Amino acid sequence: MNYLLAAGITNLSYAVSDVVNGLILRRDSPLKVSVWVAIFALGIFLVPMLVFFQDELARLNLVNTLLMLSISTLGLTAYFCFLTGMKRAGVTLTGVITGSFPAVATVAALVFFGERISGPQGAAIAVIVVGVLLSSVQGEFRSLLRDIHQSSLLWAFAASLLFGLFFALVRIPVQRIGYFLPAYAGNLVGIPLYVLIARAFGERDVLKPPKLVLPIAAIATVQIGATILYAYALTKGKTAIVAPIAGSYPAVFVVLAYFVLRERIRTIQYAGVVTTVAGIVGLSLLSSR
Repeated sequence: MNYLLAAGITNLSYAVSDVVNGLILRRDSPLKVSVWVAIFALGIFLVPMLVFFQDELARLNLVNTLLMLSISTLGLTAYFCFLTGMKRAGVTLTGVITGSFPAVATVAALVFFGERISGPQGAAIAVIVVGVLLSSVQGEFRSLLRDIHQSSLLWAFAASLLFGLFFALVRIPVQRIGYFLPAYAGNLVGIPLYVLIARAFGERDVLKPPKLVLPIAAIATVQIGATILYAYALTKGKTAIVAPIAGSYPAVFVVLAYFVLRERIRTIQYAGVVTTVAGIVGLSLLSSR
């Protein structure tokens, strides 16, 4: 499969799954959704792993396993932050701010892998930053940092940072192991990680079956499948190319969220959403050249 096509499918998959996440969070808590996505993902993709990816299992020495699981923790923590932001600060704004992670991933690719960023890509990243800040305005510009904290959008910013680092650094285990296990096996860490966070937050029933079992199982399938496709694309192309294309899904997400969730936000925040999406799409188009 062409790596640009794989990144494009990843894009659409994330957009749809994020809207469904927003609907699921009306019935179940972020931690419960996180735990059960990890549980379903482990079960759904177990047979494909055993049948088709035994070569990757053979590469799991101590160093590779620790690298894979530690980097996966970034993505797992990001997902919890993302869902918490959706629950507390709203689906649309959290989705768009979190969706700015390609800017982080592109910069991380420069820092960690020496990949080059062109002038136009740098300009697109600057547009994304401006859009994210506009999306975060609740009152006046001078109270922006206080607004971000009070509106719980800090969860979305944390998710964007952690997702950006994950989608950049996952190239390391992908190169050493393959594209399946780095996208899948981290869920082994996810379950105990989320249970520990739940205990810290005083949530004791996360291991009880959720109210929306089938939608969460579907989300697990789509999200892990999309991440596997992303990891596959990394075996064929550079992070600074693949991450922006896969991460430009907010363009689709915003349209779906508007019609499905009907959330209302302020006019200046709409301007921020449009600016952010334009920057992300621009970064995607520039990276695909």
